[in-house]
Amino acid sequence: DPKDQERFYDGLKSKFGGSEGDIVINDFMNAQYYGPIEVGTPGQKVTVIFDTGSSNLWVPTKKPFLTSHATYKPEKSSTFKENGTAFAIQYGSGAVKGEFVNDVFSMGPFPIKDYNFGAVKDTSGMGIGYYLAKFDGILGMAFDSIVQGGGPAPFTALVNSGQLDEPVFAFYLTGDANQKGELVLGGVDPKHYTGDFDKVPL
Repeated sequence: DPKDQERFYDGLKSKFGGSEGDIVINDFMNAQYYGPIEVGTPGQKVTVIFDTGSSNLWVPTKKPFLTSHATYKPEKSSTFKENGTAFAIQYGSGAVKGEFVNDVFSMGPFPIKDYNFGAVKDTSGMGIGYYLAKFDGILGMAFDSIVQGGGPAPFTALVNSGQLDEPVFAFYLTGDANQKGELVLGGVDPKHYTGDFDKVPL
């Protein structure tokens, strides 16, 4: 429920003094970890999986029959620009198809302007799994080198915008569907770890 997410977000900041870049992460059966973003102007809320194994952002413009998925409506965004390039990406769970568009999207309080992402019309390749999914789209958090269609990955675009204190993000996942997790953009939450981090060159 978006109102529950907003209340939790406000409570997170007041309780922990957390950064403005915290995003509430929901857990569905330890299989889907998802949270809200906004796309377009004014912002249209959609729920995405923050996927560390891919590097593209896509959101649906059409939902399967009898589902409650939120969709992105380009015609209602004053910052939408056509791209015209076909978008198609294959996941282990199936494929999605549509076209690239250019618009603003926001992760937490951070807007990323003029970003190219997938506006997906066909999610049928994901089968029944998408019908039952708690998420609407996918936001890839991985490297630029695996972006389909070129361009920076979403998090790289956020770093390049100069809005973050540090070029890092951190997840806190509870493993309990009744307990919210968080994605911190631009830092880490000291409430959720002890000791020091070891760095591994990639």
